[in-house]
Amino acid sequence: MPAPDVAALLLELERSEPEVADEARTAVEWLTGGEPLETVTQLDVCEFLWYTLPIKVDGSWERIADALGRLLRLGGLDRYAALCVSSTTHEILRTYEREGEEAGTAAYQRALEATGVLPPDVPELQWSTIMGPEELGAHVACSAALELAMLTGAEFDGQVGLTRRWLTEARPELGGDSWLHRVQGERLNRWVLGRGPARRELAQPFEVRLHAPCPPSRCPRCRACSRWRPPRRACRCACPPRPRRSRCGSWPSTRWGRSAGSAPAW
Repeated sequence: MPAPDVAALLLELERSEPEVADEARTAVEWLTGGEPLETVTQLDVCEFLWYTLPIKVDGSWERIADALGRLLRLGGLDRYAALCVSSTTHEILRTYEREGEEAGTAAYQRALEATGVLPPDVPELQWSTIMGPEELGAHVACSAALELAMLTGAEFDGQVGLTRRWLTEARPELGGDSWLHRVQGERLNRWVLGRGPARRELAQPFEVRLHAPCPPSRCPRCRACSRWRPPRRACRCACPPRPRRSRCGSWPSTRWGRSAGSAPAW
């Protein structure tokens, strides 16, 4: 069932609890950025309450958090509403107020990691501090997958395993592409364009080939097999040994099944 419209929820809140309507409007605008409420994830709520709210929003932080919780509860999002009034949220906001931004940010990071919905670094990808649109989309998608797995109680191979699978598997919503491929392409494009005109002029013609390189050739046409090598030394790809010409210049016929004087087709 889709989440209710934000505007309709605000109108209902104005009728029932007009004293918190302004704070709720401020909070939900920061939280959703104009997107439908059904797109919001647990990671979005936590990042707003524990970082965006104390860093960027003026006013009484706990009052704004409480107003957001009432709006979310009105929309049936009880689990997210509970985060707004949780002891963790109150402690983090008080840390910002009493000890400053550095201590508050450290508390936010600890609490976020404890939720289990923060995608970890994996061997294939280390998340950037400043993400581009593709990487941000991948991060949000992985977080939503972790949240859903924990919510449904489904068995999964840990945060790292699920994140790796979600990044590397072909995704129907991406037209069969993978999030990892999208992120790598975005980073390559940033590298090509971000170091001045000289780098761009040299690297841009090769960008597509670097992002999607041709697969290496297989035997018997690969360079490793065709290059000269000392006699009796087999190549690493286990090709049959290349025949040697006889002194008269003809090719031996007994081993290769060809008539004398004919050369093998390489």
